[in-house]
Amino acid sequence: MSKIKRFVSLFSPHSIQFIQPYWKKEQWAILLGFFNRTKYSQAPRLLENAIMKQDGEIFCRSLNLGRSAIQIALESFQFPPEAEVILPSFSCAGVITPVIFAGLQPVLVDIDDHFNIAAASVRQAISSKTRAIILPHLSGKLAGDFFELLDIANKTSIKVIVDATQALGLKVDDRSIGTFGNACIYSFNGGKIIPGSGGGLLVSDDEEVISHIKCRKIPLPRDERGNIRIFHYFLKHGLHKISHPFYGIRDAVNHRFANRPSQNPDMWKNHAYPVEDMDSIESALALSQLKYLPEIIANRRQNAERLIVSDVLQNLGFRIPDSKNHLFTKFLVTHANAQVSMKVRNTLHEHGIETEQFYTPLNLRDIGKTARKVDTPNTDRFWKGAFAIPVNPWLGPQDMERIIHALKKTVL
Repeated sequence: MSKIKRFVSLFSPHSIQFIQPYWKKEQWAILLGFFNRTKYSQAPRLLENAIMKQDGEIFCRSLNLGRSAIQIALESFQFPPEAEVILPSFSCAGVITPVIFAGLQPVLVDIDDHFNIAAASVRQAISSKTRAIILPHLSGKLAGDFFELLDIANKTSIKVIVDATQALGLKVDDRSIGTFGNACIYSFNGGKIIPGSGGGLLVSDDEEVISHIKCRKIPLPRDERGNIRIFHYFLKHGLHKISHPFYGIRDAVNHRFANRPSQNPDMWKNHAYPVEDMDSIESALALSQLKYLPEIIANRRQNAERLIVSDVLQNLGFRIPDSKNHLFTKFLVTHANAQVSMKVRNTLHEHGIETEQFYTPLNLRDIGKTARKVDTPNTDRFWKGAFAIPVNPWLGPQDMERIIHALKKTVL
């Protein structure tokens, strides 16, 4: 009966969505613009100019995906085939696939207490073959070991690709996160801080990267492929009140089977993707939302702070985010007992509050089976109890009180 109750609750018009695009009339008008794409033909270049202005006039190139940007950055350095690239095991497949498709060897390392890459683990992983580190700021939280890792990379001549796919707008001492490292990656698909159906950016002041991308032939996107992505995103998130249960079932099934071990050594080929220019509609959507970025960040931080000061998660024994240098693109929590996490998620769902299941470590997935791996005690300890609670920018004080009230109703 409880499963039926949870399912029905998420149909409710009063349900709280995990991803709710911060779209206003302008964004909905752009979304319908795929009937007249020529109107937005210059949007990819305009988006690049806007980001270059934001990040300090350094080079920027728009692409169809964040993983395309990572792949091009890696290719630009012309590493030998046996070269190794370090990345955290607790990350999505979009971080490891470009390493593989660039013809390089991924090395999986551990995370710190806030789910970001740990410097001690990186030191353990570095070998004579190490050529690059992909350094995410997961959930929009500045990696705690960020500057230590930049120092390690500088002393060992290792390239750094800053993965800011969840951290657009993050600044350190008024300096954009996109200005650090040899290259920086942004993304606009899924539940990013500026969400949409696709799109990514490669930002760099490194001459190798700039020269390579200027010379590389990048095909134009296929309009029909972009239309399909936009249509699905509209159905899943624009019409969320109607479509959520159906997509929820599909995503749960996909997650279960995607992480089930297989005997096929070439399963990673299922993650293949084209490297293309950014779709004009998706570019226009991203560009139009940039002016809302300070507002989006402020609302997310405010919502997250309400959860933190309530102490309700701490009282349930959860490890909660540190609010310093955090955008709260995700409010990611974990519990030492995965069963407690599941009970809390079920309670939230019964109250019509959607949550997001987080990553299965890459070393436990087919895509990461051939990677070299060092010890990952934090990843092993945290991942099973990890999930994210909605703090999207449309939510107000009453919505957050509903979430807090539901959390207090959890019976352990």
